[in-house]
Amino acid sequence: MAVVYLLLDVSGSTVRHGFHQRAAQALPAVVDRIERVRGDQAWLGMVTYADQAALLIPLTRVTGLHHLPVPRPGGFSSLAAGLRMLAGCTAHDTDQLAADGFATPRPIVVIIADGLPTDRDTDVLAARAALDADVHALLPGHVPALAAAGLRATLHRHGPEHLPDLVETLL
Repeated sequence: MAVVYLLLDVSGSTVRHGFHQRAAQALPAVVDRIERVRGDQAWLGMVTYADQAALLIPLTRVTGLHHLPVPRPGGFSSLAAGLRMLAGCTAHDTDQLAADGFATPRPIVVIIADGLPTDRDTDVLAARAALDADVHALLPGHVPALAAAGLRATLHRHGPEHLPDLVETLL
């Protein structure tokens, strides 16, 4: 069984250089890859963040994902808001899966961002501390590795179009 969450930056800056468009185009391939590798034993959820966080896809079996919502860009980049929402989702969803009789592996979280957040560092670090998951960050090369170090995430230096390949390797 695999439980994967995507945490997608949809701030206004993501429309520059086609980041938002490439991320949105990669989402169907992510679902296809997860389904191909894990079938009905895989679950996917997605939270987006800008000024606020939004639960775009509640945790769902990938075999049940027939329509993917299109995230809308705009606003600042509050990674802390996204991490806080995701921490709540993962805790709730893990409890629910266990209550339903499923073995609950540690969730895999992939943060997809076009740059650094606009939050205070202390807010991001506090929000990350509440998230119990195997975290990976897909960040462009211009983001200093040291700036991302507080995320306690495995850093991947690719654009969003590489998201399907990354998710497949994490399964």
